[in-house]
Amino acid sequence: MGPKILLNFKDLPWEETHKGLKQKVFYQGSTRLRLMHIDHHFVEEDYCTNGHLGFIVEGEMKLILKNQMIKFEKGDGLCLNAGDDEKHKVSVEKGKFVRLILFENN
Repeated sequence: MGPKILLNFKDLPWEETHKGLKQKVFYQGSTRLRLMHIDHHFVEEDYCTNGHLGFIVEGEMKLILKNQMIKFEKGDGLCLNAGDDEKHKVSVEKGKFVRLILFENN
């Protein structure tokens, strides 16, 4: 079978990985593409040190870094390098949600 050209997210199942976080995941080699839906019930206990490249499709979130907090809204992009320098947590206000796409290399 040849390369996947059309990736139709509606054909992928939602996976609930944590309370308040569900995602649709597609793998191509070492690259992972995730469509994520996060609501205010999601609590990230530890800081994430993975790198992410992404786009906010809908909603809003706050990204908590060690020295600052950045608000992301629909249409914003994000680029986080892997490692402790850009470790981060996601926070979504009560009654709100964010839907985002993340491109990640494993």
